[in-house]
Amino acid sequence: MVMCNLLAVDGVNDPDVLCINAASAALCLSDIPWNGPVGAVRIGYKDGECIINPTRKQMQDSEVNLVLAASVGGHITMMEMNGNEVSPIVLASCITHGLQAAQQIIDVIAKMRSECGKPKRPMNVMLHPSETVAQRVAEFASQKLLAVLNHHSLDKLAFDERVSALRQETTASIQKTFPDVTVQEVEELFSSLFKSRYRQLLFETGCRYDGRKLDAIRPIECQVDLFKPLHGSALFQRGQTQVLCTVTFDSIDAAFHSDAVSVLTGFAKEKRFMLHYVFPPYCNNEISTSRAAGRRELGHGALAEKALRPIVPVDFPFTIRVMSEVLESNGSSSMASVCGGSLALMDAGVPVRCPVAGVAVGLVTRMQDDTSNNQVKDFRLLTDISGLEDYLGDMDFKMASTNNGFTALQLDTKIIGLTAEIVLEALERGHDACRQILRIMT
Repeated sequence: MVMCNLLAVDGVNDPDVLCINAASAALCLSDIPWNGPVGAVRIGYKDGECIINPTRKQMQDSEVNLVLAASVGGHITMMEMNGNEVSPIVLASCITHGLQAAQQIIDVIAKMRSECGKPKRPMNVMLHPSETVAQRVAEFASQKLLAVLNHHSLDKLAFDERVSALRQETTASIQKTFPDVTVQEVEELFSSLFKSRYRQLLFETGCRYDGRKLDAIRPIECQVDLFKPLHGSALFQRGQTQVLCTVTFDSIDAAFHSDAVSVLTGFAKEKRFMLHYVFPPYCNNEISTSRAAGRRELGHGALAEKALRPIVPVDFPFTIRVMSEVLESNGSSSMASVCGGSLALMDAGVPVRCPVAGVAVGLVTRMQDDTSNNQVKDFRLLTDISGLEDYLGDMDFKMASTNNGFTALQLDTKIIGLTAEIVLEALERGHDACRQILRIMT
């Protein structure tokens, strides 16, 4: 566990980026094996120029608030942005400058590691089933998996049931032949086979398990003014992800006020636009005890709020609260909240500058034969990923955009890092998808 304790704050610079670099340095100096170092920077943009690690005062007038982390070789490991309809060209410039600045931090941490870092402890090698067992799993389940993946008419529940039944059938068959192999080992082999077969399908056919092409979005349905007593309401459905958004007005006195410590660490003094995201257990057919909002709900709500804030007039005479409740989930519910929230704001009569849409872009990769260099040999981008594609893929890149430019981004990846080429192509794909969704919404 890495803990970053804020010991002092000057009120001029935000400490979040510093914490990322401090954690990177601590891991490099420790005996813990990892693939670092990483370096992180914040990038602002004003008057046609990129600003690396701007002060808070500079950020007040910046069109972009981009936080970017990268690994050795300029591979992007994390990216988060909010901005005022940032064009893809401006964003590309910010990413390029950010990668250059992050590399300088990486070089300093790497030098510090070489001078005073501890020797890394040996890694415990996990024991895996023999190649014979893996081959038997592939022989038994490979064609059956491809048959399920090519059955494009299955909905989420039916698809999950088919895969679950095949997993149990495979486990029973393998344990009958190899009694010493555990259920967990067979299921791990099955999951690995499932992942590789779906990737094979994407690379060879360009067709996804639900029948879509790589750049296609799921069917979309929109409704507004569902509840007459409410100030505004909208239902947004994309595939089997469905979100209900409502808008409530209150007086200016109902605005959220941050405490003094929060203000010092980067939070706004006052918030008159708020979005709350709720992900109840029934939306993905589960049962759980009542609980407070977790990190996932808070993070998704914060992202959707950032995406919508730029289109809300700063002089609107009321405090606005948007509630986004996920009724059904099969991937990208946070971006569905952006779409539904935008519709609900317009239904409530808020004079928004323009509507915003959100979409998530995924990725599958093929690596170089020499796995030690972690270089991507080939890749495919997936527009509007479902929950399965998020689980099986290498990237979840959430994007919110108007017709003119991006208002919010959030990128996380499961591989060691993404090249600028992949990220910029994904941005172009996402921007096109958002414009397509906006045509449906309006």
